[in-house]
Amino acid sequence: MRPEDDAHIRFLLRLGRALHCYGYPSPNLEAALTRLADRFGLDSQFFSTPTSINLAFGPLEHQRTFMLRVEPGETNLERMAQLHGVIREVMAGGLTSEEATQRVEEILDQPPRYPRWLQTIAFGLASGGAALFLGGGVLEVVPAIVIGWVIGLLAQLGQRSRGVRAIFEPVAACLAAFLAAGAAHLFGALSIYTATLAGLIVLLPGFTLTVALTELATRHLVSGTARLAGAGTLFLTIAFGVAVGNRGALAIFGPT
Repeated sequence: MRPEDDAHIRFLLRLGRALHCYGYPSPNLEAALTRLADRFGLDSQFFSTPTSINLAFGPLEHQRTFMLRVEPGETNLERMAQLHGVIREVMAGGLTSEEATQRVEEILDQPPRYPRWLQTIAFGLASGGAALFLGGGVLEVVPAIVIGWVIGLLAQLGQRSRGVRAIFEPVAACLAAFLAAGAAHLFGALSIYTATLAGLIVLLPGFTLTVALTELATRHLVSGTARLAGAGTLFLTIAFGVAVGNRGALAIFGPT
């Protein structure tokens, strides 16, 4: 391989991890890396799944192969747009591989645009809006907002603690169901189902499910199947948490 190829490969490795981190679907990620590799004159093959990226460079008999262990990331459209800008500049020849790698590192190191307290408030507002969308009234909107705030606080704790992050969804679902049932006992006749579902709306893996079906439709079977199974497991985890929360509320408050 040529001496300058090391810089190209380093950039592709950093970019692949960054795109995956911000929720890029596997077909798009592989296509973006392939276009860049062709731009650099590299023989390449890429294989992306929700938990790993494999990259190979050079002719088959003398390939250099890299494997990146990654975790499914949360979708961040702002960071995706910034990375798209880097890709466009590289394709147009406006950035060298070294400059592009530095730009990717700067994007990864950026602090969140919004402070934690505002993110928590947004959780509640999203849940309150979902309650209205589902046909709820004031009695459903207020508990949904409170549930959203509680889940937002739990999400902030999850960012600091790996242990909390591992059990975040079932605990959040349990709290949502318990608080909704408690609100029904305090405020009278309200739809526990609407308040619970609205409070949990931020946890539902709708985008993940959409991406999984897109990957299956484009014949990325390994990635699509894995992502679809992950979304299904998350749905089951949330359902289990809601069931536990309902049973706990029944034991403490009695029948609604």
